[in-house]
Amino acid sequence: MHKQQLVVAAKEADYLERLADYIRHSAFGERWQLTAFTNPQALRQYLKSGYPVDLLITQAAFSAQIEESGVSCCKGQFVTRHPAGGEREIAQYQPLPALLQSFEALYASGASGGKGAIRGAKGTTVVAVCSGASGIGKTTLALRLAQAVGARGGGAFYLNLEQWNASGSWLGREGRADALSQLLYALQSEPEHAAGRLNELKCRHAELKVDYLPPCPNPDERASMSAEMAEQLIRTIRESGFYDVLVIDTDGRFDAVATRALQASDTILWMTEPNAASRIKTELVRTYLQSQWGERAAELTQRTKWITVRPGGMSEETGLESGVRIDHVVPEAKEGGAGSGQSASPAYRAAVEHILERQLMHARGR
Repeated sequence: MHKQQLVVAAKEADYLERLADYIRHSAFGERWQLTAFTNPQALRQYLKSGYPVDLLITQAAFSAQIEESGVSCCKGQFVTRHPAGGEREIAQYQPLPALLQSFEALYASGASGGKGAIRGAKGTTVVAVCSGASGIGKTTLALRLAQAVGARGGGAFYLNLEQWNASGSWLGREGRADALSQLLYALQSEPEHAAGRLNELKCRHAELKVDYLPPCPNPDERASMSAEMAEQLIRTIRESGFYDVLVIDTDGRFDAVATRALQASDTILWMTEPNAASRIKTELVRTYLQSQWGERAAELTQRTKWITVRPGGMSEETGLESGVRIDHVVPEAKEGGAGSGQSASPAYRAAVEHILERQLMHARGR
C-alpha cells in the first residue's frame, strides 16, 4: 500500500530524531512515511519542489515558508502550551503514542480542507462475511482475510457487527471497552468529528496487522444499533482514507444492521456447508433477504460469492448447494485465536489468498 506522506518541521533536532525512531518501530510507521526538517529554507525548497505531502505539522517559525510554497495539504501547528481548542493545534510535547494519534485524528478530520483529508477516491473495498449457519468459521475467515491484506502491506480494518462478539479470543482485550458506544455517540452528536474519534478509539493488532474496534462486553450496545447508525459507521471507516479493505463480520441473525451491512458492501462472501441443514437455512435466508431488498435483490445477488466449507477428506465437488454456484472452497478452520499461538494451516492460507486475489485484489485493479 502507498504510504501517506508526513512532513514535520521543528527547530529541535533531537526531538525529531526521537520522533523518527519511534515511528520507525510503530504501527503508525506502516502507514506513514516521515520526512523531517529543522531548517526553514530546506523545508521551503522541499515543498516548492512538488514532493507529495498528505499531512504537514510545523512550528510557527516555519509559517512563512509554508505560505510561500503554496502547498495544499492537511496542515497542523505545534504549540508548546496546551491547545486552546483550535482544530489545527497539536501539543508538541506529549506522550508519543498520543502525539501520533493526534496526527491521525487531524488528518482524518480534514481540519484544513486539504486534499489529504479524505482519500476515498482511491477506494476502500468493503467485504461482508456472512452465513446462516453458526459455528461455520465466519469470524476466522473474516480475520484471516484482513490479516492477508495486512501481510501484503495494505491497510485493513476488521469490523465485528455480531451481538455476541467473541473476536476477543483473537484480538485480546486491548483498548476501551466502551469504544463502540463512544463512536456511535459521536456519529449521532458530532458526525463531522466521527473520523477523528475513530482514530482515537480504534486498536491495532501487531501480529495480524489489522485495525479494529475493541469487542464490546455489553451486547445491548449492538442490540440498540440501528441500520442507519451501522451505515454511518461503515461510511466513516471507508472514508477515513487509511484502509484498502474493510472486512465486516456480520451477525448470523440477518437483522436490520446485518442486512444494511450487506447492502453497503462491494462483495458479500456467503459461507455454507455441504449438508441438508445448511442448504435449508441458506434458502430460507436468501428468500427472506430477497423480499427485503426488493428491486435491489438482483444487484446484491451479483455481488454475492459463495464459499463452501469442506470437511476433512471431502472433495470439492461433493455436496455443493443446489441453486447457487460455489465460487470458493475452504477447509475447516481447526485453530484457536491468534492469541493462542496457533496459525492457519497451509491449505487454509492458500484458500484465503485465492479469495483475496479473485474477489478483492482483482476488484481494486491490482
